[in-house]
Amino acid sequence: MPFFTNSENIVNTTGEKFEIIKDTKDVYFSCTQESATQIGRYRSDNYVSHMTTLLTESNYANVLVSGLGLGVIPQWLCENKNSLVDVVEIDTELVNAIKSMNYLHENINIVNADINSYSTPVLYDLIYFDHWFFPGNSNYESERNNLLNLFTANKKENGVIVFPVNNEIF
Repeated sequence: MPFFTNSENIVNTTGEKFEIIKDTKDVYFSCTQESATQIGRYRSDNYVSHMTTLLTESNYANVLVSGLGLGVIPQWLCENKNSLVDVVEIDTELVNAIKSMNYLHENINIVNADINSYSTPVLYDLIYFDHWFFPGNSNYESERNNLLNLFTANKKENGVIVFPVNNEIF
């Protein structure tokens, strides 16, 4: 498991809405949120290679990420872009589990809050909405537009807002 520097700290963990599975080759994350469109399981190395293709061209000093999962995107940003990353995650149990394992980069700040009501004065080079909702979801467009309305003011002049699941950049 070369992706996480401190992968020896990762342990199998099951929460009410998530599961972390560690085997000899990789770490898997499963999420079962209340919305049926937010069910998934991914292998950390595959997820990173897919989800970071939109991020390879630029450097991002200051980043906001919604959705923690295993922390693979924030970890990648810290290690490959030297970013300072604020992660907003609604699931308290997941936040506590990830923090207790102590394997994420020291430049990752995890905030236990709902992204839909989170407010910050910080301006970001990159705002990355990494929680799972898809265009097939009847609420997708209104959810996306709500997040754009909430966070456009937090985007630096040349910054970007990314919805990676849908390859959308604003």
